[in-house]
Amino acid sequence: MFVYAVMRIRAVVDNRVLIVDYRRSTLTLPKMLGRKAPMVVPLGDIVAFWVVPRADNRWDRTVYVPMVRWQDTYAGAARDEELAEYADEEQAQALADGIKKLTNPTSLTG
Repeated sequence: MFVYAVMRIRAVVDNRVLIVDYRRSTLTLPKMLGRKAPMVVPLGDIVAFWVVPRADNRWDRTVYVPMVRWQDTYAGAARDEELAEYADEEQAQALADGIKKLTNPTSLTG
């Protein structure tokens, strides 16, 4: 995971970028994993980060998916999105833990 800071912190995920923007107080999820465009999440709405194991039937293996949950104020409900997909559980957990530290939400539960 590559991270640098100026006004934004970027974590490269498979040549795509997660952006933590402190000035705007947002986390931007890259266009990948079914997203047609980058998705912007307010940092204050984030409630959890965790890793989910999932069967990948194409390759007959298990992949590990770091997830983010936030309270979507427009929909009025919690929303979950994938951050990346890893064959290694430790890598997936390291990304979830790293982004959790960078975003530093006040009410993390996961």
